[in-house]
Amino acid sequence: MTLLKKMMLAVSLLVASSFASAAVYNLNLIDNTVDTQLVGMGTAGSFGDLFNFTLEDDLIVDQVLDTLGSFSFLGFSVYDSVGATLIDSAAVGFDGKLRIENLFLAAGDYTSYVTGVLDSSFGGYSFTTAVSPVPEASTLAMLLGGLGLVGFMARRRKVA
Repeated sequence: MTLLKKMMLAVSLLVASSFASAAVYNLNLIDNTVDTQLVGMGTAGSFGDLFNFTLEDDLIVDQVLDTLGSFSFLGFSVYDSVGATLIDSAAVGFDGKLRIENLFLAAGDYTSYVTGVLDSSFGGYSFTTAVSPVPEASTLAMLLGGLGLVGFMARRRKVA
C-alpha cells in the first residue's frame, strides 16, 4: 500500500470516528440488486453513518437519500476499500432528494458515508442503494444494429 493511500485511509477513519452518533450498516444487496436502510435520530446535532456494501460483479450503482425532519446540512460520498474517494458529494435531483446515479463500480468492497446536522429533536432518512448490470458491448451493438434496420425499413417504405 502506498503512503498516500495509507494517509487517505487514516484521514477517512479519523473523520468517520469524529462523529458522536456514527453508526455502521452493512447493506445486504438482495440478489445483488437493492437495499434500503431506514435511520431514525432522536437528538439534534451532527452525525455520520457508514454504509458498507460488496459488489460481486462490475455493476452500475444508484444511491438515493430521502429525509424526514429539518437538516441544516446533509450529504454523502462513496469510497473504495482503501479509502479513496470515488464520489465526493451527491447532487440534488429534481425531486429534492440527494442522488448519486450511474456510478460504474468494479467488483469489490465499498463504503458510502452519510453526514449531516439535524436541527430538530427528531428526524431520519432512508438510504437506498440499487445496482444494475453493465450492458456488454455486443448487446449495445445488437441494439444499434436493430435500430438501424428499423430506420432503413421505415425510410424505404416512405420513399416507395
